[in-house]
Amino acid sequence: MSKIVLGGYSFHNLSEYEVHNLLNTAQKLGITRVDTAPSYGVSEKHIGSFLNCNSNFRVSTKVGQPNPEKFSPESIKTQVYSSLEKLNVQSFETLFVHNVPQEFITDESIQTLLELKTQGIFQYLGYSGDGDDLRFAIGTQIFDSFMSTLNILDQSNLDSLNSIKDSQFVYVKRALARGVWDVSIRNKTRIALDLLTRKKKSTDQQSYNFRFYEIFERHSFFTNYLELFFNFASSHSFVDYLALGTSSAKHLSDLANIESKGILMSNEEINYFYNIWRERNLYSWVAKI
Repeated sequence: MSKIVLGGYSFHNLSEYEVHNLLNTAQKLGITRVDTAPSYGVSEKHIGSFLNCNSNFRVSTKVGQPNPEKFSPESIKTQVYSSLEKLNVQSFETLFVHNVPQEFITDESIQTLLELKTQGIFQYLGYSGDGDDLRFAIGTQIFDSFMSTLNILDQSNLDSLNSIKDSQFVYVKRALARGVWDVSIRNKTRIALDLLTRKKKSTDQQSYNFRFYEIFERHSFFTNYLELFFNFASSHSFVDYLALGTSSAKHLSDLANIESKGILMSNEEINYFYNIWRERNLYSWVAKI
């Protein structure tokens, strides 16, 4: 069974026909899960019109955004029942609490979520978020699943994800680093690196810049970044699913093809990228280019 979960964020920019085409492609590739949220515009509606005639997908959605400060029992129920209607389903596989800061997760809201779970509205209760809020959610011991950022350029949640029990599910989001290495900007990044290495800096700074350039070239970031990023995320033993958003059927097919190769990184290779990230914070540096 595929680890890929088709993420519905990009669906808000697509027509119903385009979303249906993506979902049909996913089915043919053996991808059986789709993830969405009320805050993703028409994503739930477009998925729901497809699910009305196709019941093979395991669906997850979210509750909390875009107004986490209004995370009350009433708003939870309103969002959940609205999502059921839009998605044309009687229940979800997982309901994620969506980036709700810990101060808004009250005993009342937790009780409401657990009651909905008992009623069979969803099978698993999840939390989607990062940083301190993720650590808080793990500590409550009420969530069955967690969705969090993990990629070569951002490994800040690694310790938290490592602490999750084997009986709980881990979904990695932004595994491809939000398209940082997409064709549209990779040449710009390469040019910026060239300029940096040519500037007259201190010896340490020059060495630092050449290290970046060497790393990017050695691991073919600019030609095979999909395979590299995909394998980095999926190679961690605690990862159950990769929530990968796309608006392209070809892109989705490419990801499924990478998964079918079954090429996983060794612990040594994973640690190599972790040490680079820890020493230089690659994500913050690249984001400024």
